[in-house]
Amino acid sequence: MIELKNISFSYGKTPLFRDFSATFSPGEICGIIGPNGCGKTTLIRLLSALEIPSAGGLTLDGTPYRAFPQKDLAKQVSLLPQSRNLPAVTVEELLLRGRYPYSRCPSDEDRFFVSQILNQIGLSDFADRDVLTLSGGERQQACLGLLLAQDTPYVLLDEPTTYLDISHRFALFDMLKKLKEQGKSVICVLHDLSMAFRFCDRLLVLESGSLKGCGTPREILKTDVIETVFGVRCLPIPVEGQTEYLFLPR
Repeated sequence: MIELKNISFSYGKTPLFRDFSATFSPGEICGIIGPNGCGKTTLIRLLSALEIPSAGGLTLDGTPYRAFPQKDLAKQVSLLPQSRNLPAVTVEELLLRGRYPYSRCPSDEDRFFVSQILNQIGLSDFADRDVLTLSGGERQQACLGLLLAQDTPYVLLDEPTTYLDISHRFALFDMLKKLKEQGKSVICVLHDLSMAFRFCDRLLVLESGSLKGCGTPREILKTDVIETVFGVRCLPIPVEGQTEYLFLPR
C-alpha cells in the first residue's frame, strides 16, 4: 500500500497541498478527478517521486520513499505522464527501456516479454518503426507499452486516454482491469468523468489541493460533491446490465 500522511507541497510560495492524506491499495483502479489546476498531476508526481513533499510522510508498504534507491523504486512504481519527449528509437527499443531497472543489457527473456506486450497493445507490426513517425494515438500506445514493460506493482497514469480514439479507450481500460486482477494498484488521473465512474473501483475528488470526496462511484454519487466541485449533475443510466453515467449542466 502507498500511504500519504499529512503531506504538504508548494510551488514556490504558493501552497497546493496542506496536511493531505490518502492511501492506495493493491488490486484496485483508483481514479483521481477534479477541475483543472486542483493538483491531480502534482499528486501523481508526488506518488512517482518526481516531486518531494515539504512535510509529511510518503511510504510504500510501510517503508519511506526516501529509503528506496532510485533503481529499486523504479521496480515498484511506474508512470505514464501526460506527455514526454520521446527519443528517436524504434518502438521495440523504447519498450526495452522499461526493463532498465532490472538489467541495462536486455536479455532474451526481456525481448520476449516486450514482444508479448507489443502484441497486447496491438503494435507488433510497428516494432521496427521509429517512435517519432507514429501518430499521436500510436505514440500513446507505445508509451503505455513502456509502462507495462516496467512491470511494477504500482501503476500511475496521468490522462492515459489522451490522443486515443473511443475503441482504444475501452481497450485501455480493459487492460487496466487485467492489471488490477493481477493484484496491481492502478492509479490514474482522468478528465472523462463517464469513464472514471464506469471503470474505477474508487475515486478521489480534488479541489484546490484538498480532498473533497473519496469512495466508490456509488458512494460519491450519494453526496453532492460532484455538483459542488464540477457544477454538473450526474444521471446513472442502466444499459445492458451495466451502469453508464451521463453528466449534465447543473
